[in-house]
Amino acid sequence: KNHYIEVNNFAYSISSGTSKSASKISIPPHCLNIYKVDGTFFNPVAKSNNDEHPLKLIAQVCSAKCSPPPQVNVICLPPDKCPPGTCEVQCGNHVCCYNSDGISVFSFPK
Repeated sequence: KNHYIEVNNFAYSISSGTSKSASKISIPPHCLNIYKVDGTFFNPVAKSNNDEHPLKLIAQVCSAKCSPPPQVNVICLPPDKCPPGTCEVQCGNHVCCYNSDGISVFSFPK
């Protein structure tokens, strides 16, 4: 299964029921929404008969009000690897990835 990342200056409103569909709705102008899309191709406004909608909101990132949206860098990594330049630390049932400032920037299950 393929995964894709979308960064948008709008949100998707996903309907429920047997036919899942999505429509675009506004978000604050100083924000961006980051989505993960599962599948080989996804048209979010088309209806799908899948049990689960393939679109997942990962995060909404915002700048201060009256500022432009923040710049976003999306780095896709294997789900079980720390990003380059970080250190792996065992954190219970997860592996935490710390940067040189000692801040955990990523984690994944063992």
